[in-house]
Amino acid sequence: MEPHSPMYGFDAFLERFGEPPCAVNIALESLLLEAARREGVRVLLDGHDADALFIPSPRFLSDLIRRGRGRRLLAEIKALRRTHGIKSGRLVRTALASLAPELLKRARRRAPRWLNRSMVRRTSLEDRLRAPNRPAGFEQAEAERVLAPVVGLGLEAVRCLERMHGVDGRHPFFDPRLVNFLASIPFELRFTAAESKLLMRRALADLLAPAVRKRVDKTNYTPYFDWSLRHHLGSELARLAERGSEALQPFVDWDLARPLIHSYLSGKSADRLSVWRMLALERWLVLKSGAFDGGIQREGPIVA
Repeated sequence: MEPHSPMYGFDAFLERFGEPPCAVNIALESLLLEAARREGVRVLLDGHDADALFIPSPRFLSDLIRRGRGRRLLAEIKALRRTHGIKSGRLVRTALASLAPELLKRARRRAPRWLNRSMVRRTSLEDRLRAPNRPAGFEQAEAERVLAPVVGLGLEAVRCLERMHGVDGRHPFFDPRLVNFLASIPFELRFTAAESKLLMRRALADLLAPAVRKRVDKTNYTPYFDWSLRHHLGSELARLAERGSEALQPFVDWDLARPLIHSYLSGKSADRLSVWRMLALERWLVLKSGAFDGGIQREGPIVA
């Protein structure tokens, strides 16, 4: 992966579909599918982001507080600390965040801070129609979260890339029947002692060794993404911080964007997704306007 920019395959995607992918992992997916095509693979089995079906949202801890389940709450916190190494302070913040008044939640901006505020609708139609005094129950809210369109949209870019490379991607965990089945099971049964894939792991007990069934470590994409973004596109970020961008001028509040970029380039824990969005948005606008002058090195073949 190291020789390739996070923009690898981005231009090919734009030329094929006319708009940017709603994902930051386009380079990883592109290289994977190119390798599959070279090896003659026609069908690729993928468990892309299927954790959404098994892992509850942070509201799980908050719901235990609301129901007075103190012993269960302490047991889950201890298990999360022991199994996943999550610090106590973060767990406390997670548990209390969902207990904030609904008015404060609606007041939070959903768009990145650097996005020009004049371009953002402060209140969506959905927010205006939602009855603030009738919050959905935890189980209902979790079912709606899993069944929401955003889960399917997370696969949209992957499906597009599969079509580009002539590979048939299968995502069995997102079968509607399985999603509905899992969403109907109480979390008391499918999430216990920080074991997030309880049902799936036990169902595979006759196929997988105990060490494999119980493992919780997984590939962490964040360190690579940070390194790759700074290494391959650091000069572009520095240019944006120094001179701005004519294409982004109507959309970006540079008083907020410049400190964000400087912080990210210096290695601090800035909002990396906002940094990526700025680069992707500029790339799209420049190519769409026909003013591309080769500023960012083009990577990735155009796949017929």
